[in-house]
Amino acid sequence: MVFRRRIIWTSVAIGVVLTIRALSTAGAQAPGANREPPPPYRPAAGAKDLRAVLFNWTWYMGMLRGVDEHELIVSLEYQGKGTILVDGQPCTLTKYRVSTSYQTPGQRVQYACARPNGQTYSGIEVVSGQYAWNEDIPGAEIIAGKGKANPMPGAVQERLIRLWASPQGAPKAALAGAAPTTELGPNPGTLLQNGVAKAGETSVSIESTYMGYTVGHWEGDTLVLDSISFVDTTWLARGGFFHSDQMHVVERFTRQGNQIRYEVTVEDPEVLVEPWVMTPRTLRLNPNPEAGLLPERGNCEVYELNNISSQIRH
Repeated sequence: MVFRRRIIWTSVAIGVVLTIRALSTAGAQAPGANREPPPPYRPAAGAKDLRAVLFNWTWYMGMLRGVDEHELIVSLEYQGKGTILVDGQPCTLTKYRVSTSYQTPGQRVQYACARPNGQTYSGIEVVSGQYAWNEDIPGAEIIAGKGKANPMPGAVQERLIRLWASPQGAPKAALAGAAPTTELGPNPGTLLQNGVAKAGETSVSIESTYMGYTVGHWEGDTLVLDSISFVDTTWLARGGFFHSDQMHVVERFTRQGNQIRYEVTVEDPEVLVEPWVMTPRTLRLNPNPEAGLLPERGNCEVYELNNISSQIRH
């Protein structure tokens, strides 16, 4: 009887083990089992809202880490080579090392270089919060009597711009400006909502003026002037076409020999159903050095209102 019971209990134990193993195997083969959780956010292909742009920016820079894909780059150190300008003169780098803390924020830049005449130059430039100084050795004067630190209060803004304009600093600054909270290292996809703003639009408040606010840049040989923030009391062309304060004007100047091709595109979502594109104009250089300016066609009355000057010709 004892022997038979042992056989029965052994059979039961083996049966339980086989049942548990079968359940485990079935669970492992079930759809979704042992898979990683879905990512917290992925933008649609081609999305250009602020949420998508900031996410893609930090994602493709490798700045989002962990299961929650938080932006967790707290400090960064890198080295480089090439040529810099020292007192307006080129200087070939023999050492360039940058140590950055994004929490303080602060940065120490150590460099050494050689000028074309063989003269060597080196420096250590530091910024920490609202203070800036130069050092003769790293960590100067942290220990009394060791090294010399020279205050550079006039360099604070320039060095902070250098810190926040770096490849990793720029998206951090953009995210801080767009974030509704002060949460450390947020994922842009979970922090912002879709359609908060479009890429290319500014979140900075710019006062509307008669002439608008213009930013220029070069596209090859073409000067592009991009203007926004116009008052809505002016008009377009001689026909007096009205517009809203949402008007966006892009002017393009392309030099072709002694000629300049002038192109204009106007967008206004409040007034125009599609962009208005002016027929390109060609401005030709007058070779006559005595050409001067065209004379006035008569007397005119001038009215001044703040920074607006109006003329009425008779």
